Amino acid sequence: DRIYALAQGFEKEGHIISAREAYFRASMYYRSAGFYMHAKENRDKAMVTWKRSKESFLKGIASLDFVKPVKIPYENTYLPGYFVKTKSGGKKPPLLIVHTGFDGTGEELFFSTALAAIKRGYNCLIFEGPGQGAALREQNLHFRPDWEKVVTPVVDYALKRPDVDKDRIALMGISMGGYLAPRA
Repeated sequence: DRIYALAQGFEKEGHIISAREAYFRASMYYRSAGFYMHAKENRDKAMVTWKRSKESFLKGIASLDFVKPVKIPYENTYLPGYFVKTKSGGKKPPLLIVHTGFDGTGEELFFSTALAAIKRGYNCLIFEGPGQGAALREQNLHFRPDWEKVVTPVVDYALKRPDVDKDRIALMGISMGGYLAPRA
């Protein structure tokens, strides 16, 4: 909460970079705190910290033009994610699609994977599938074993974007996602 308040103060003073960095720190602190509160009696607190983590992250990326939240059509709803663009010089860069595993979030994938991808010339599409992040917490979508039914609409979404080279797409799963991705 202290770091979040610092971010708000920086934002009010017009210190955009300091505000962004503080919002990102607050996001990670909130995420880390909620990670360890899976016991039934702590679930309400875990939801509060998760919401604060996501809110902080969204405030952090608000001043960045290379990352945008996306909603990927999925069955009768959507999968939440982020599209992170590299500097392309007018060309369509390759795309790395990334999902987490059991207990990760799209927001943490931005730091651990997407930033590395864009430095190497890839666009990056992060998404949370059933059983993960906001898909679980906000939509009550639970894990499913046929992960190809999750990734297919994500690839379909990517193919419709004008900034995606349809011939250069890779999929990466983190943690338990390393089991799910090969299935897709």
